Amino acid sequence: NIVLQHLPTRRSITKVIAEFMRVVRPSGLVVFQLPARIAPLHRLQPRPKLYRVLRRLGFPPEFLYRRLRLHPITMRALPVAVVKNVLVGAGARVVTTSPGNGRLIYYATK
Repeated sequence: NIVLQHLPTRRSITKVIAEFMRVVRPSGLVVFQLPARIAPLHRLQPRPKLYRVLRRLGFPPEFLYRRLRLHPITMRALPVAVVKNVLVGAGARVVTTSPGNGRLIYYATK
């Protein structure tokens, strides 16, 4: 929960989803959540950008985290159609999706 959207690329997210389906037992259930979109204002993600700039300038992570309350974590989203295509391509059947705190929760079985 609240992990996939923080992977470094959209490609890495789709690889992990496909891996979920590869390792699940037949008729096993895979449940995960992932945002389908990020609101325009949140797409700017100024904190991670500023964090990276200041790290390159030599500021220690402890100072950035504790004093400036910055972090390096960016957020990604994948449209529902993309996630469903990955699941189906990996041999899954999407049972349902449900909203969960602004993110979609996917339920898929093999």
